Amino acid sequence: MKIIVPVQQVFDPKQIRVSSQGRLVSEGAARVIESASKAALEAALRLKDTLGGTVDVITLGGAEAEESLREAQAMGADHAYLVKDEAFSSPDAGVVAMALGVAIQRIGEVDLVVVGEGGALSGPMLAEGLGLPQVTQAANLAIDANGRLTADQAWDGGARHVRGPLPALVTVAAADYAPRYAHVARVMAVFGEPTLTVWSAADLGLEMDQISAEASRTQVRRTAAPEARVLGERITGTPEEQAKSLVGKLRARGLL
Repeated sequence: MKIIVPVQQVFDPKQIRVSSQGRLVSEGAARVIESASKAALEAALRLKDTLGGTVDVITLGGAEAEESLREAQAMGADHAYLVKDEAFSSPDAGVVAMALGVAIQRIGEVDLVVVGEGGALSGPMLAEGLGLPQVTQAANLAIDANGRLTADQAWDGGARHVRGPLPALVTVAAADYAPRYAHVARVMAVFGEPTLTVWSAADLGLEMDQISAEASRTQVRRTAAPEARVLGERITGTPEEQAKSLVGKLRARGLL
């Protein structure tokens, strides 16, 4: 069983802000693996724990992405691939999915691709590029005795059990796969001698018109922070005083 997990790196949400001019301010913010990608990695590692095989991770980014790939290896991934090239200037989801799809095809003989639901990478886009059947919003991933993928898929407010052939692509939600902690011994090993393969756009046979900023089909025109929420009023006193005060306030607003 060979599983590939595309991981995406994002700025730590707690360390970024939006300026009054609508500009994303990320100076000094650390980069972390997004929660959706960690959920995908956990789902893949659970299958590996049961079935054996390998789990490899792949991402598109610069030198800063190497640390996230090492973290993924410390969690249990076997090998890491980095698609790195200055030609990737402001790629959108379509360009990222296309480039990672080409890289995954180069890896070859992949049984399953696991993507985080609702993350920075579009699972359906990647599945289309790879020509793979897909199951979105999947949980309880397993491989049956006939070598077929089984999963519970969120469907119409409930869930349905699905089964299909491999190779395939699935997307999983963070709520269903809480990530494990990195093992100390693996942390020491991967940060000392990481197993990392780096491919440029040329290595993958990608042309500039496929990966440049002009190739992106989406543009960010403006960013905005959510409006500040007004804090509620805290009622103090004994239970009787609190109840009396609350009733009075509700009557004053015409709610009683």
